[in-house]
Amino acid sequence: MAEGRYCIFLKLTLAGIHDYAVFKKEKTAEAIPKQSRSYGDKGFIGVNKDYPGLDFHLPIKRNRFKKTLTRSEKIFNTKLAKKRVVVEHVISKLKKYALLAQMFRGRVTSYNQDFKNIAALVNFRLASAT
Repeated sequence: MAEGRYCIFLKLTLAGIHDYAVFKKEKTAEAIPKQSRSYGDKGFIGVNKDYPGLDFHLPIKRNRFKKTLTRSEKIFNTKLAKKRVVVEHVISKLKKYALLAQMFRGRVTSYNQDFKNIAALVNFRLASAT
């Protein structure tokens, strides 16, 4: 992996479990180095309150009290989206493999290892493309 970049693998979970619930249950925040920045989507609202020492960036959303965003908030959201879209593209590359795109009916231990193998293949393809 490139210097300064980290990838954290979470265990296989059922589809109905919220991402942030898995984040807390697996104690993922403890595995993230304190000096690094993390980016998330609206599903991780509350992470800054629960983990104040973690540098976690979330998009600024409008609500019923705050009808419009300021120009600086819109610029922040645009910059954040440009960083997050790279991750979404990698996820789409992972889903090109049938194992990750469809329901898995095998053993969980087998799935976790297969996922790591597919991630290694995608990393190899991304590294050789540049």
